[in-house]
Amino acid sequence: MRLSPQDRALATEFVALTFPKERFRHAEHVRLAWVLLAEHPLLDAMQAFRSQLQAFAAHHGAHGLYNETVTCFYLLLIRERMDALPGSHGWVEFREANPDLLGPPKAFLERWYPGGSAFSPEAKAAFHPPVRAA
Repeated sequence: MRLSPQDRALATEFVALTFPKERFRHAEHVRLAWVLLAEHPLLDAMQAFRSQLQAFAAHHGAHGLYNETVTCFYLLLIRERMDALPGSHGWVEFREANPDLLGPPKAFLERWYPGGSAFSPEAKAAFHPPVRAA
């Protein structure tokens, strides 16, 4: 994968807790996951993303927002989609090839987790595999 200076800046600012909370929307979640997956093996990226999201939320007083199922599911799906592209792709190519990943997450997740099951207290606390494939 080809990381740009903007990709590296996002990762650096996020870890340093200097990335603005109001700019950290769904697309930035996906991009940060992509950066971590480009730099680390899957399990290491999952662990890093999990701890970074929790630290960011705690820093901004957003306790209780972290969702283990959503985080793990997106990371697994992003990794799968990355593997389907040439190894030399960058964020722009990934984003253009996967616009569905950047749409509203609740509607997107409904395909695998019907009835909002990805947002149950149990799913927030521990990874739950998808109920069905899309």
